[in-house]
Amino acid sequence: MGYTAFIIILYTLETAAMREELVRQTELQLRPFVVGNSDRGELVLVNVGHGTAVNIDAKPAVLKDPVLERKVGIRVYPPQIMQLRDYHRLDTREPFSFETGEPVSRELFAGCLTPRHATASTELTIEYDRVDGRHRYRSVIEVAPQRVRLLKHERIERI
Repeated sequence: MGYTAFIIILYTLETAAMREELVRQTELQLRPFVVGNSDRGELVLVNVGHGTAVNIDAKPAVLKDPVLERKVGIRVYPPQIMQLRDYHRLDTREPFSFETGEPVSRELFAGCLTPRHATASTELTIEYDRVDGRHRYRSVIEVAPQRVRLLKHERIERI
């Protein structure tokens, strides 16, 4: 009797561990993973995750203009849906001054990506949902002279 109860408990614990692993694997299969890259001086987003990203939102990036000593924001317009391996060139048409809200030169943002102007770096924050809407994620991307790199990727709480 005692041996049978021990085996049943052991089997129950092993089954629970297998279930947790299956849930984790399913989460990874459905998870989008949006990262940035530089392509010929332009910033692009790529979904390298296995899941579709929806409700994509990019916070305005902030640059420090070393010449005029001011902060410049760049409004970024990502797509609303990105499937696996989708490649999207970001529209950065509207750089603006954080102090005045007035438009500024687009070349300032391009200077972060092109070698001849590269002096500044900035962080770009992208938030997006999993296709089933159960989880929201945030990717923080550093755009620096001649490189774009992922600083952080995390699941975040819904607001």
